Amino acid sequence: MGHFSLDFKKAKGSSDARESDHIERKVIPDNADPTRTHLNRELVKMPSGVYGRDEAIAHRIKTAGIKRKITNDQVRVIRTVLSFTFAPG
Repeated sequence: MGHFSLDFKKAKGSSDARESDHIERKVIPDNADPTRTHLNRELVKMPSGVYGRDEAIAHRIKTAGIKRKITNDQVRVIRTVLSFTFAPG
């Protein structure tokens, strides 16, 4: 039997460049198996004309229909990480 974990964290700052580089595969971690990258799936598609995670976050905030001012200290990103192990049987 396998197990899973679900983790939510507030990203600090308005730009989370290190995490963006990891997600966009600009930096490959040492423990990543390069022969398995074909298994990666893009679950959320970028809007037309948007080419990066930081740009997508800014686009989403801009087009969300929010009428009040977004201040610098507000949460802009909540990181969600779901990981699991699979054990046959």
